[in-house]
Amino acid sequence: MFKTRILFLLLTLFAAALFMSCEEKTINPFEDEKSIYSIYGALSMDSRVNYIRVRKTDTPLLADSTLKIDGTVTFTDNETGISTVLRDTVVNFSGNYTQNFILDQELKTDRSYEIRVERSDGAVARSSFKTPQLTNLELELNFPEVGCETPITFRYKNVREPELIQMDVGVNHDGELKWAPMRIVGQLRYNSVGDEMTVSMSPRNLLVEVFPPILPDVPNFNNYLLFPTVSCASLVNKEIRIRYRHFGAEWDKGKPRMGQINTESGIIENGLGFIGAFRAGELSFSIGDELNSSE
Repeated sequence: MFKTRILFLLLTLFAAALFMSCEEKTINPFEDEKSIYSIYGALSMDSRVNYIRVRKTDTPLLADSTLKIDGTVTFTDNETGISTVLRDTVVNFSGNYTQNFILDQELKTDRSYEIRVERSDGAVARSSFKTPQLTNLELELNFPEVGCETPITFRYKNVREPELIQMDVGVNHDGELKWAPMRIVGQLRYNSVGDEMTVSMSPRNLLVEVFPPILPDVPNFNNYLLFPTVSCASLVNKEIRIRYRHFGAEWDKGKPRMGQINTESGIIENGLGFIGAFRAGELSFSIGDELNSSE
């Protein structure tokens, strides 16, 4: 269920970001005519089925799905050399019916793939991307058990720069599981030794992400000093849940800082758009647990 929710959330956010980008181009409803196709795909490694949006760049961004592309879409595993011609379907994204191509295969970790769109006259748009490695998340602390002020190091291994980790915090309160992205206190940083990203947070720091106070208007204020509006002692359920998404290197250029899609990032050769892979994971611990290391 978690993987399904994450996939639905990411596809929804990706579609929303795509159409927000579309709205910014209302003065010119056509993309760069020098490009052949635009290709969009946020590919979940946790899902057997993914969808890749392909469209001619000389048609409006929200063109009717009956405007089929004049070409063949091929997906290739660059390690095995096995290629698959993808079949198309129509997908409804927020009331807009778009032509998409179905990728019905498992994506392997640490593997290079290519998406290739060839027009009937032989012109080609393509993009290669690499899936992230298997992420190992370890929790480290220097105390026998987790207290509200206990600093915990979250260590994400097998993350090669410029790959990205996004981390969310979830807490049950008043009969509801509340989730929030980690944006206020801690910032994941690359470790200078090894392919890993780390951040140190206490349970109080994590609660600030979910139950933030009014942020002080003080330059260079240390957000680690903030206190949440719901304290550790106020929680009936002491469980803290962590979920994360590990994004491949292409996201650094295609969606820098996880913002708007950069359609001209160069990821798509002879085309526009973005394609990249990600995988998700989750773990939990409780305040008061004896915890040495979890994965």
